[in-house]
Amino acid sequence: RRCGSMAAAAATEASEHKLEAEAAAAVDELRELLFRQERNMRDVFKKLDRSGTKGLNARDLRSGLHSMGIDISDAEAARIVARFDSDGSGQIELGEFVRMLQSDPDRF
Repeated sequence: RRCGSMAAAAATEASEHKLEAEAAAAVDELRELLFRQERNMRDVFKKLDRSGTKGLNARDLRSGLHSMGIDISDAEAARIVARFDSDGSGQIELGEFVRMLQSDPDRF
């Protein structure tokens, strides 16, 4: 009987290791997906940051979005910057830009 218990314990342990490996693979896949998305966000940010200041003020944001076919008013651009400029610099830096794109639109 003891051999049966040991075999069952070994099978359970093997099953747990397999599950752990599958979970780790899923987390790695998620990290890769997020990395690709952030990289795409970074590319968009660079396109909007025409002056290369590493920040988007309302004028930069409006102009950059316009060049991408998205028209917003000066007031809308100012509101977006005010909403997502978490450090009070008057512009949206890359990290703030990423958080903006990942935010819930219903919580604007």
